[in-house]
Amino acid sequence: MNAKAMYRTSITAVGIVLVAACHDDPVALHESERPSSVDDLPREMAASSGGSSAAAVVDHTRPRFKLDISASGALTPNASIAVTLQGRAVEKVAGGTVTVTLPTMAGMEYAGAGKRPYYPIGRSLPVERRWTLSPMEPGDTWQRSFTITLPEVGYYHLSIFADAEAPAGEWKNPYVSDDVQYERWMLVTDTGGRWTPEFDEDVFADGIAPVPGPFHTRIGRGGTGSQAAADNGDDVGMDSHDYVYMSAVYVRKGVNLAAVGAYAHVAEWHNHDHTDGPWNQQRATVGPSGIVRFDCPRPGFHLEGGVDLPSTAHMAGAGLSGYWQARSSDCGDTIMAAGSDRRYLPWKNLGDVIPKILRHFGNPSVPRVAWFTSSSDSDSDSVSSYNDREHRIKFGTASYHKDWTAAHEYGHAMHAKAYGGLWRAEPSCYVSHEHWEVSGYLCAFQEGFADYAADIGAWGHSWEYAQFDTLAPDPRMEGYIAMLFQDLIDPSNEQNDETNYSAAAVATAFGSCRVRVGGNWRKRNNVSDFVWCMENRINGSVHADHFPGLAVPTRQSAVRDSGWDAADIRSTWLQNLTG
Repeated sequence: MNAKAMYRTSITAVGIVLVAACHDDPVALHESERPSSVDDLPREMAASSGGSSAAAVVDHTRPRFKLDISASGALTPNASIAVTLQGRAVEKVAGGTVTVTLPTMAGMEYAGAGKRPYYPIGRSLPVERRWTLSPMEPGDTWQRSFTITLPEVGYYHLSIFADAEAPAGEWKNPYVSDDVQYERWMLVTDTGGRWTPEFDEDVFADGIAPVPGPFHTRIGRGGTGSQAAADNGDDVGMDSHDYVYMSAVYVRKGVNLAAVGAYAHVAEWHNHDHTDGPWNQQRATVGPSGIVRFDCPRPGFHLEGGVDLPSTAHMAGAGLSGYWQARSSDCGDTIMAAGSDRRYLPWKNLGDVIPKILRHFGNPSVPRVAWFTSSSDSDSDSVSSYNDREHRIKFGTASYHKDWTAAHEYGHAMHAKAYGGLWRAEPSCYVSHEHWEVSGYLCAFQEGFADYAADIGAWGHSWEYAQFDTLAPDPRMEGYIAMLFQDLIDPSNEQNDETNYSAAAVATAFGSCRVRVGGNWRKRNNVSDFVWCMENRINGSVHADHFPGLAVPTRQSAVRDSGWDAADIRSTWLQNLTG
């Protein structure tokens, strides 16, 4: 018995005899019956579940510890408001912390009176409140309240970071996020403002610069070039008064971090007539320091610009900080351009994981994927998903920061566009599915492929072993599907793992596989279809033994590499799907 099988579950002697008895009794498709190419196959799909394309696949990403935020009191200058945090353990919690920071107000205090908010990159923000979490069981609740004394009219950031600890020895489930950041923005006005879930430029009146902190006018938009007191004075001195410096940042875990790789851009405009320009357009890529510099504007002119997250050949970009301005009196100073980690981190993670995944699979052609992050903390918006029709990833608020989530969702996107398209899974799959729980043939096969891609792009887990030594292999568990892809491809050949095929070839077979069930050809939508396409034969008795409830295909077709050995392939899939 091989080490992998011993780790997962024992194999009965009866099971071994059964496999041996069925192994050499294939019901193969004769070459004369096979379509000459995939294009010759009928395009209609079976009417059974899984036969139609899925609009979206949903992954039950969730926080270990969830917070809901409520507040009472009018958002007016100098008022005190009460903020209440209501927490709930979604999974077991061994401990942890909840930390509150006020990034904009911290920047105001650091910069000094009458100056624009600024806070250094890499320095922890002042902690307003911090609480320690006690051990909690799923469903246990927690509540704390605190007050905020509001500053003058303006727009201010509230950031809350919940860092919950998993119990010792618990498998690190990538669908569960231990650390989750929550944010709210406070619009403070004389008549009573409002809360927004994210920074929203639409809350600013005409003529007001859409930036965090106390309100000040947009230079040149009022026709006078006037400037509020908040625009006067120095911010942070730099080396040269020939330049204006921009600090491009986002907040994560109570620290201003550099938005490395973002694209900063400015242009020169006349102070009294915003229709006169733009002039002297400048751009720079943000490096590890987070600081970029631009030539000072000429007297009578000012700079306007922002920070974008650029598109690549593989993914769409986004705006990070929509507006930034500086006048000639700001020369030598550093002015902060602050964006959200809900935009920066998904963009960064996709940029990191996509090249790894594509390279592993032989660089298949996948159109540029769109993406966005939900702004709501509701349970439904905690989940992440991929929409096939829109070719767009939705990052849920529980996992937008995780590179594993980016890689998993891109695995779905690559499946949809390069490997034959998605299928509609069992209804329960869209509510919840786990790696080591039975979900269904359709769900497990679709999610298992994305799990394997996620491991290539990000997460350090190896699919060589299951996580529980008492868990019986099952073709309806996505973890075992990921393990099958791992063993078909990887060079480590344990006992009964006899395959070492290229990822590109295996994925091509996966994407091109078709089976005939009854009178209709359809695309593969479960692992039994795939293994028969890999073997280039069908064995009815083996199918009945290992895939109960699934009809036996009568024919199969796929694009395969020459030299594949059916017996080796069967040994590998039997090990991963049956023990």
